Amino acid sequence: MMAYSEEIAERVRKALGDVADVREISMFGGRCFMVNGKMFVCAGNHELLCRIGRKNHEEAFAKEGTRPMVNNGRIMRGFLFVDEQTIETEDAFNYWIELCRKYNRTFE
Repeated sequence: MMAYSEEIAERVRKALGDVADVREISMFGGRCFMVNGKMFVCAGNHELLCRIGRKNHEEAFAKEGTRPMVNNGRIMRGFLFVDEQTIETEDAFNYWIELCRKYNRTFE
């Protein structure tokens, strides 16, 4: 069974309420939201995994409350974990959602 914060997941659902093509799946140990067939964000237990793209990685990673996604000892550039304290306010949460939204649109 995968553990994730239902509160974070519900905030993501609300933020994506205007998007037509959203699917939820269990992935990366949380509840992932796919937009237009591509991974958008994942609600984890105490964090949000954001897919922001390589171009935004360094600037976003410099922000407090982030950590890289690591797979087999390798940093997955373009993916960052953001802890729940960092996304506590709506403005902060929306900042990360918008970064993900902008990157997701590059596929259209």
